[in-house]
Amino acid sequence: MSHPAAPSDRLTGWKDVAAFLGKGVRTVQRWETGLGLPIHRVGRDGGESVFAFRSEIARWQAAQELARKAGPAAAPPARPDDTRLGLPLESRPVDQALAARRRAAVHAAAGALGATAVLLGLWLLAGPFAP
Repeated sequence: MSHPAAPSDRLTGWKDVAAFLGKGVRTVQRWETGLGLPIHRVGRDGGESVFAFRSEIARWQAAQELARKAGPAAAPPARPDDTRLGLPLESRPVDQALAARRRAAVHAAAGALGATAVLLGLWLLAGPFAP
């Protein structure tokens, strides 16, 4: 893909990209990871500088809007190596161990509530105690 030559088209750094989109830096970083926001990197080993082009971001925004209007079934994952991000919550893989712990906690709470209700009912049925 050829990049625009106009210097005014270039956004340098996360803050510039975020300001252009009217969002926070962290949101823009999530969009790059999860939705394929076109960000370019210079450098390596964690000391990377990032930049983007306004024209590429405008095309990305237009594509996102089309995908949103078409519905979730029409939108392919943003990146083939990323199967979790960008998908609706119900489509994400479930951590089975976490799900089992949550179910156990709900069952324990329901059991405790049920036992409390039974004991309260028995206490109310017993009536006042005579010494």
